[in-house]
Amino acid sequence: MLNEAKLTIANQDDLHYNMGAVLHGYLMEQAETDYVEKLHQSGLNPFSQSLYYDRFNQAWVWKIATLNEEAYQQLIVPLLTKEQVKLDHHQKTLRIKNIEKKPADSYEALTRQFYLDDTNEDNNIFINFLTPCSFKVKGQYLMMPSLFHIYQSLMLRFSAFSTTIDVTDQQVLEHLCDYTHIVDYRLQSSRFMMGKTTIKGFSGSMRLRLAGPQTLKNLARLLFAFGSYSGIGIKTGLGMGAVTIGKLQRLKKEESHAY
Repeated sequence: MLNEAKLTIANQDDLHYNMGAVLHGYLMEQAETDYVEKLHQSGLNPFSQSLYYDRFNQAWVWKIATLNEEAYQQLIVPLLTKEQVKLDHHQKTLRIKNIEKKPADSYEALTRQFYLDDTNEDNNIFINFLTPCSFKVKGQYLMMPSLFHIYQSLMLRFSAFSTTIDVTDQQVLEHLCDYTHIVDYRLQSSRFMMGKTTIKGFSGSMRLRLAGPQTLKNLARLLFAFGSYSGIGIKTGLGMGAVTIGKLQRLKKEESHAY
């Protein structure tokens, strides 16, 4: 099952998306010790979480999304009754103004809605990178969007947790890249700080246009719908790579601090 919760923060001062790494630590403190050990031994995290600025509601939001039932029970359920989040090591308390729990979705329902639906004639996909996104390639951080690495990230995570179809096929990955085109974007370089470590990446918005066979376009739609839960790129469990899929969001210059 796929689950998502958004916690709107009441005290808005002195917040930044870099606090995602701190909030990750808080989640690990709330979860059972055996589960935390299991996560440390796992290759891919069954969750993503991030702190981002919702400029339409003018509020900072902490979003947690889980990719299976166990992660939901360990990471989201304990938060649903919280009125505040105490970050003891940073001497800071976040007051929770509102908690929005999205209805649970299943991989089967997601597959039926996007992969098995041949009636969708909209070939545009709008991606909003809410927190810095990056990929590590040959020891270097990739600061520009790469369709290959975006699709690869989504395919690996989907196949790792989905109970419906396995999409880890190199030829399919190449076809997705060949038939997907970036036709509009507003991106900027951004950095994510984790202690003394700086990770270079990018944030902003872009529009993709899909071509090719209908099945291939449907697969792309399925993967990006899943991406709103999983995030894209590296360190999505620490606050990076948070995305929304939908209407292209334009940034005003004065709003760029949100990234």
